[in-house]
Amino acid sequence: MKSLDQWSLWKRATFWNVIAAAGVYLGFLWSRPKLTPNVWGYIIVFYMGFANILFLSVRPRIAAEKDAGRPRPKPWRVLFEVLTEQPFITVLLLLQLARVSQAVAATIYFLQGPTDAFVRDTPNAEYIVPYFHLTGWFMASIAVIWLLSAIGLWRSNSWAWWLALVMNGLNVVLQLLNLHKFSLDPLSVAAVVLLLFPSVRKQFRGDKFAAQQVAG
Repeated sequence: MKSLDQWSLWKRATFWNVIAAAGVYLGFLWSRPKLTPNVWGYIIVFYMGFANILFLSVRPRIAAEKDAGRPRPKPWRVLFEVLTEQPFITVLLLLQLARVSQAVAATIYFLQGPTDAFVRDTPNAEYIVPYFHLTGWFMASIAVIWLLSAIGLWRSNSWAWWLALVMNGLNVVLQLLNLHKFSLDPLSVAAVVLLLFPSVRKQFRGDKFAAQQVAG
């Protein structure tokens, strides 16, 4: 039987994410007092992201050092190395995960809305409830898109650069077009600036020299 580290990437990712998701679910059940969707959105996304980095990036490096006969490194030192190898990409990952968190929070809010007594007792509940469900699933799809961009950026996929640029750029444009309330989202602005940074753009074009610049 193959060891866990010999499994294919998608099998390992599925295995670890099922375990992490079970932990989040138990946290939902046992949390007292009940947390708001905004808080749960950030807890879910960043907990899952942290778990994936530990399981899929840190753990294999520790195993490789051990297999090579070298002293086993400290997990936190390896984690620091993983996060600082490509600092710009790490920051972009955090910015994208923040967007995923917001979308997840909105999903939880809208899908839980119909269970609220206030919503059920409103005169037009039969029209409001389908709106809540539809909006909730729409926000869930947006969360998936943000998540795909985050994963793709971490794996240095060129399509993820375009996806992240479109999503963040669209968010900035929509806010600029809001004539009633002028505002700029600093997260989206920061993401666009980083994505357009020369060394980052070159890295996603496969330029090895640029990739060394980003890592250094």
